[in-house]
Amino acid sequence: MPVQFTYNFEDLVKLNSGLRSLLNSIPSAKSLLLRSIMTRYRNVIQSEILTQNIRYTGTYEQSVKIEQGGSDDDPTMSLVLDPTGPQAARLPIYWKVLEFGAAPSPNVLSAPIVEWANVKLGAGADGFRIANSIRTRGINPHPILSSIFVLTPPDGEVAGLTSLAEAISEEESQKIMDNLVNIYTNPRTGQISARGPGGRFISLK
Repeated sequence: MPVQFTYNFEDLVKLNSGLRSLLNSIPSAKSLLLRSIMTRYRNVIQSEILTQNIRYTGTYEQSVKIEQGGSDDDPTMSLVLDPTGPQAARLPIYWKVLEFGAAPSPNVLSAPIVEWANVKLGAGADGFRIANSIRTRGINPHPILSSIFVLTPPDGEVAGLTSLAEAISEEESQKIMDNLVNIYTNPRTGQISARGPGGRFISLK
């Protein structure tokens, strides 16, 4: 007489539904993670601008933006310098001069620097002194992006992340993982479990 074996797949179907719910939540979790990392990166850069007291028109600060890309299933996030406004055209050169400094330049015009000194220092006469210093001694670097990105002069291409940036990424990743663990840990068993459509934990017998 043949042996008959039957199996009830009801619990497996429920588990699959719970796992599907978990998988469906991953893109939104990834998007949240990337945005939290980029927001902290932007905050560090803006803090550097304020700390070094180099803010003039605000163009640099306002140009540091977070751009979302990719797709719903595979979101991406970028931190970009996207300047707008009347000073926007100067930023591609301006940020590199701030980041890496500049060699002496005998052709530097005094008028723009005098204007800057009037606004920043309240003393336009200091602008002539600063202009003369730039002509003879150049400009010292005031690194901003280097607090987050490892930059390679003279072109300023991004070459990697600093230890601070890596630490921020790790911290934010851990927060997301801890949150997922809290959501999918069954408090009765202490085990990672799937949740059914009703939000209840599912246990296989």
